[in-house]
Amino acid sequence: MAPSNFLISPAVRALLPDVLIEYLCGLAASEENKNQRLQIFTLTPGELGGQSLQTIRHMNKVRRVFGFTPVCCNLRVLNDAGQYLMALES
Repeated sequence: MAPSNFLISPAVRALLPDVLIEYLCGLAASEENKNQRLQIFTLTPGELGGQSLQTIRHMNKVRRVFGFTPVCCNLRVLNDAGQYLMALES
């Protein structure tokens, strides 16, 4: 479940598992990023040691997580005074 100050678009909810949405919300609202008005997440599938993983590019950092089917998409997170909106980039 996403934090109460995040509005997650239905398209994002349909595409991403809840655990990934929670992780991305945590990154967007972290102390390091919470003052950014606009954040872009680029998600691409990857592989490590024969295991599928999700590559996440965000704020000039690359993270990799696994445990679910990876997707390929771009997400936009808008921050308006601590209220966040997460949607797919068109």
